[in-house]
Amino acid sequence: MGGYEQLAEPLVHGVLSFVDGKNLRVQEPSSTDLQNAMYNGWLHSVFDTGVLCLGLDGTLVWGRHNFPGSWNDGEMSRRLQKILADPTKTGVGMKVASDSAFPVSGRCAGRIVTPLKKWDLERHPPACRLGLKVMSDCITLLRQAAVWGMGAVSKVYRQLLLSLPYNPSLRTMRLESMFKLYNFQIKNVFGL
Repeated sequence: MGGYEQLAEPLVHGVLSFVDGKNLRVQEPSSTDLQNAMYNGWLHSVFDTGVLCLGLDGTLVWGRHNFPGSWNDGEMSRRLQKILADPTKTGVGMKVASDSAFPVSGRCAGRIVTPLKKWDLERHPPACRLGLKVMSDCITLLRQAAVWGMGAVSKVYRQLLLSLPYNPSLRTMRLESMFKLYNFQIKNVFGL
């Protein structure tokens, strides 16, 4: 399972999956209090917030969704961080590639690899910067497949051009169906 990332980017070792935040549109509730609670000010709309983790073959291997409002990716991925930090669940040297919104220190040190943030490069000695920049670019290229996969997950439902229902239990059922349909398509249609 650890071979694909080595073929795509030989400098990156041990990546077993890709993780990213995913926001899906939700119908606006009629109550203004509920609408304010669910409103994502950064994206200027009502969203369901979550995190999806895709395996190297494109299948959805972990997810946490159906949280209304504006949550950050690091907070939404706490359960995944706990799994990654547990040596009985994640092999030595295995890691997840993500964007810079996810934590890379503490219990996830060495378990989550991210591209450099905007001013990270300048904080390192000049002699190290070229290597860090190359590694950061490799992680970014690897992650592009995950970002495209995230879009494919939501297209299963987006083709209907509808927002997810406001009702939390109905939304949960639709999200679970959408994720199962996505994995079915990856495994059976594309033969992965």
